[in-house]
Amino acid sequence: VCSSDLADMMGMSVNQLLSRRKGEALNAETAVAARKLMVSSASRLNELAQKVATREASDLDKFAFQKQLSIHYAIQAEVSGMTAEAGRALQSFKIQAKESAGALKQIDNVMKSLSAKTMRDPLTGKQMRPEDVADLLVSIDSVEGINTFTRQLRKATTFDMILEAWINGLLSGPTTHAVNMTSNALVAFWQIPERFLAAKIGRYLPGPQEIQEKETLYQAFGLVQGFKDGLNAFAKNIITGDEPDLFMKMDLPQRRAIAAQNFGLENGSIAARAVDLLGEGIRIPTRFLGAEDAFFKSVGYRMELHAQAFRLASSEGLEGKALSKRINEIIANPPDSISLASVDAANYQTFTRELGEGGRAGMKFLTKNPGLRLIVPFIRTPANIVKFMGERTPLAFASKNIRADIAAGGAKRDLALARISMGSMIMATVASMTTSGLITGGGPDDPTLKNIKRGTGWQPYSMKIGDKYHSYNRLEPIGMLFGVAADTAEIIGQVGEEDSKALALAGVMAFAKNVTSKTWLRGTSEAIQALEDPVRYGERFIQGYAKTLVPTGVAQVARFQDPQIRSIYHPGGFWYETYNAIKSRVPGWSKTLPPRRNLWAEPIVLEGGLGPDIMSPIYTSTERHSPIDTELVRLKYGARMPETTQKILGVDIPMTAKEYDEYLIVMNTMRLPQTGRNLKDSLNNMVTKDLRYKAQETDDDKIDMIRRDISTAKKWANGPMGIYRQNRKIREDVDRARFKQQREARKQ
Repeated sequence: VCSSDLADMMGMSVNQLLSRRKGEALNAETAVAARKLMVSSASRLNELAQKVATREASDLDKFAFQKQLSIHYAIQAEVSGMTAEAGRALQSFKIQAKESAGALKQIDNVMKSLSAKTMRDPLTGKQMRPEDVADLLVSIDSVEGINTFTRQLRKATTFDMILEAWINGLLSGPTTHAVNMTSNALVAFWQIPERFLAAKIGRYLPGPQEIQEKETLYQAFGLVQGFKDGLNAFAKNIITGDEPDLFMKMDLPQRRAIAAQNFGLENGSIAARAVDLLGEGIRIPTRFLGAEDAFFKSVGYRMELHAQAFRLASSEGLEGKALSKRINEIIANPPDSISLASVDAANYQTFTRELGEGGRAGMKFLTKNPGLRLIVPFIRTPANIVKFMGERTPLAFASKNIRADIAAGGAKRDLALARISMGSMIMATVASMTTSGLITGGGPDDPTLKNIKRGTGWQPYSMKIGDKYHSYNRLEPIGMLFGVAADTAEIIGQVGEEDSKALALAGVMAFAKNVTSKTWLRGTSEAIQALEDPVRYGERFIQGYAKTLVPTGVAQVARFQDPQIRSIYHPGGFWYETYNAIKSRVPGWSKTLPPRRNLWAEPIVLEGGLGPDIMSPIYTSTERHSPIDTELVRLKYGARMPETTQKILGVDIPMTAKEYDEYLIVMNTMRLPQTGRNLKDSLNNMVTKDLRYKAQETDDDKIDMIRRDISTAKKWANGPMGIYRQNRKIREDVDRARFKQQREARKQ
């Protein structure tokens, strides 16, 4: 029994029931019709379950079964007043179950994605395939039982609720959304010159030229048309909260976890409304991210639709008005091949393409081990970004899919070669600019040396324009392409001329370095470090996750209000420092922590970004004249910060955070006896003017001279005229300890 038959039999169809306005009450007649519809839906569901349970069902049968499961749940949700939930239940199944090539391809993609988000047994919580669900359903012989079973299948667990809140917290920062929109816009514009280059390549290679130069004009026109469609899609998704399709960046289940029905609350009650309102508020970040993707998917779809329409019409030998008429006909009613290509292009440009076998296996593994989602919150988008970038490097030739596209010839070959050529040319340009100092890579691996280099105003993964560094690292995937090229140039520069031929190895090393620096993979790389060396990295790993308890949006407000980086050091150890790490991300509260300082006691302050600081993904830093920092970088000498426990007048004194902050200031403001200047001024003068320093034969000798001045500054700070004199509590602690030492000495 299909929906149209049900409409004839009962005077109401599934679509009529689900198209009711949100909040519209069911009258008596509608309620009776809906009840009959639910009974018929249960019967249809049982019929499909019996077919799937035989293990002889086709993919089309499995798709129809899973769609009917969602229809049945949607009917229940509509009857109980959960209109929005009813719409979401069917979001994945906006496809006609017919045996056309296009529909079967879409069904295959949906089934693959749903297989990575397997359902759980309502009683045991174990993962279930569609066949397992069918086995349980055929044993249920009542409508009420089927209703209960389908509700329980979609019921969120406590962990689902925690995960939903946590991921939305991660995505709550204005910068995240600025990155998403900027990256998608860059990729959309990137397609036009890339397509033009593909046309030029096709002109000079064997075989017919499938991509014409004029195709780029239609692609650009599609971008403009898509902008209009995108605004409508954006507004619709903001208002309804419905995802544009199954393939989204968030990798969350297709349901609302924080919702009244998952708490067993009576629909319409004050408590239920409060929980639903809380859930909607928590899901605002993913709602906006979905709306942003809907906008750019509309743009990507229109771009490819117009380009493919011109390609098909021109291949038919049409010209002039006949060509224009045919293009409009194709756009109005595109064949399956063009429609699928346009949908695929939209997903490709927004990094939401269906995962390959490896990605789906990863999603299944995470579904079976949901706790790991706290380490790997996202898979689809990172995987697609890496693929997008990889297709535009010389390493693309190692890909089986790229080699197959090149071997296929025609448009596939030309596009693959255009991507590699354009990306490689850009990488070569970036590498050249890196050696000239106009673009930076990740910099030194030694974190101490990297922090010293920052003292000169240098900033990793940035472009230097004038005296300012502007970061590009978060403008994916363009930022990754730049970063790999810059890191490759830096690595080759470090290994020396005799090893410079190992370009491929340097490229692989640069790729690994760049990928692990990304925010979306940092959790995974830090988890691996913590497992390999828990003593060194374990505490930092836990503290990093503790900080995510504060939503990113809140942390960005704190950073905007207080651009100083705060020290989380506490003499009480790990748990106190974890508490401080959380405090450092809370507006107002962060200012109660002392500032983090460099070796010269200068506070480390974030300068802001290009455009509004609170949402800019392009961080800036101004170049500073610091001869000693420049020299330390040249010498590759990472001068360490003083220990937090110092021997003051012969007494070991563990300092509090504020005492340590004061100690650094004292150490750097006292005048050294041999120069009459403070530490940094003394060292600046030494490395620029001191003839004895310049006369040193080796860099090691120069490092020894620098080390001696730093040691002298520490010695004076630990002496009677240093922190002992400046800090009353430290003075009392030292006097008490010395008195105790003297008394014990007299006893002996």
